[in-house]
Amino acid sequence: MDYTIGEMETLRSGNEQKIAEIQRINSQLNKALE
Repeated sequence: MDYTIGEMETLRSGNEQKIAEIQRINSQLNKALE
């Protein structure tokens, strides 16, 4: 599949938001388990 530069930027920023959300949930889980 061929993506334009703009599409790649959109996908990357979306992935970064998902990663940040997962990391936030992860830290909350770790605190709950302590």
